[in-house]
Amino acid sequence: MAEAAFRCGYPTMVPYTPSSGAVTAGDMILLGNSAGVSLGVAHSDIANSTLGEISVGGGCYDCQVASNYAAWTKVYKPSANAILTTTSTNNAQFGFTVEAAAAANATVLVLHHPLI
Repeated sequence: MAEAAFRCGYPTMVPYTPSSGAVTAGDMILLGNSAGVSLGVAHSDIANSTLGEISVGGGCYDCQVASNYAAWTKVYKPSANAILTTTSTNNAQFGFTVEAAAAANATVLVLHHPLI
């Protein structure tokens, strides 16, 4: 499964050129974590050093979460993997769970709202 599989919504797309390797559709892309938008999501494959587009919010995605979170829990992407967690320290904000997760490592619908 992709790190983030698009399901619905109206994502805001911005130009993006990867500089450290190709990007695969569904990849979560760290854009910074201290101010502004922190995390983008690729909707299509983008070759290294080639202009493409990524979402910087607005869509809902199927994502894996680390524990049994309630709906509307704020979640973050750790640098080590793409399993979303509630730990904010040194992690990039992804958004909010739209539905509850019944167990650890469950896949749930998450609203992409990475604005800090």
